[in-house]
Amino acid sequence: MPLDNFISRRFERVADRSAMELTQNTDAQIEIFKKLAVSNLSNVSPCPMLEYTLFSHPPILKRIGAANKNE
Repeated sequence: MPLDNFISRRFERVADRSAMELTQNTDAQIEIFKKLAVSNLSNVSPCPMLEYTLFSHPPILKRIGAANKNE
């Protein structure tokens, strides 16, 4: 469900931000995202329609970009 996935992605972004605030360790968070991408065989940069309809988590590249912005 696109709406459910939208809400889930929003919660995940908040969780990522909270983890950054607690740990203050951008490098570790980025490494974790990379390991998740490899172990889950993630599509790191899906087309927007796939992301909108199918993804319950933000794509890895967006999560890494957000982590870099929070440095």
